[in-house]
Amino acid sequence: MNKTNKTVFDSDTGRLNKREESSNVVTYTGPMCAGKSTKLYKLLSCISKHTKKNVLLILPNKHDCINDKVIISRAGACYTGVVVLLTEFNKLSSLKFDDIFQKYDYVGVDEIQFLSDTSDEIYEVTQEARKTGKTLFFSGLDRDFKLKKFEATTYAMDFSDLIVRYKARCDGCDEENSAIYTKRRTTEKNQDRILIEKTAYYPLCHSCYHSGK
Repeated sequence: MNKTNKTVFDSDTGRLNKREESSNVVTYTGPMCAGKSTKLYKLLSCISKHTKKNVLLILPNKHDCINDKVIISRAGACYTGVVVLLTEFNKLSSLKFDDIFQKYDYVGVDEIQFLSDTSDEIYEVTQEARKTGKTLFFSGLDRDFKLKKFEATTYAMDFSDLIVRYKARCDGCDEENSAIYTKRRTTEKNQDRILIEKTAYYPLCHSCYHSGK
């Protein structure tokens, strides 16, 4: 089911662009510190504030930005609406999306790199959004510090109507909107744990990443 005649507000631009507005499934991706979660939290908050639509945010159980029921991005954007925290297995498909999309018009899923769903399972979730004419926003890292693709993010992009790639300020040369890679600061081997820590990783542009900065 395609969506038409929607008015959706965005905190930065006033409203979504036409491609976002007409999409059932949108993925925001890129390196660390690029503003993916900030975009998602601001977007859901503005939809909730300026329309009568119901919004929901889904988070992996590894998420570390919950503070007194306020979800805060690394850039300081806040979301205070309804939140569902996944179980330790981080399977999005464990939720009943046929019921979720009956109640909520806009659903955001943050830090999707932690999801353990298969390609088929992600596909089924996106299909529920399309069947009901609702909107599903994904947000997460595209690659790890070794440039290996995160499977869940790849699956989400495969089934998205729109993919928005963000760039960050390079931590090496300080050039704005140039960083497309994520570099690890520590030698800690437990990658799953430190991926969500604020200071463990930093964004670099192509030149700085390959020069070993």
